[in-house]
Amino acid sequence: MRADQAGKLVVFVSSGEFLKRANEAIGQACDDLRAHGIEPVRIDRKTGYIVGGVTCNPQQPAEPCD
Repeated sequence: MRADQAGKLVVFVSSGEFLKRANEAIGQACDDLRAHGIEPVRIDRKTGYIVGGVTCNPQQPAEPCD
């Protein structure tokens, strides 16, 4: 990737438009999972715990993904 392309990419990724599109895509993906009976989960970055979904242990530590 050329330097000018990388610079444009950095500007776009740090823009509000990128955040808006990313949030919409995540929302659609979560809606699709729920439509198939799957409750989405996420990892809380501060605590490292899995948040959401149905688990036996709500404080289950997240598995590292190397």
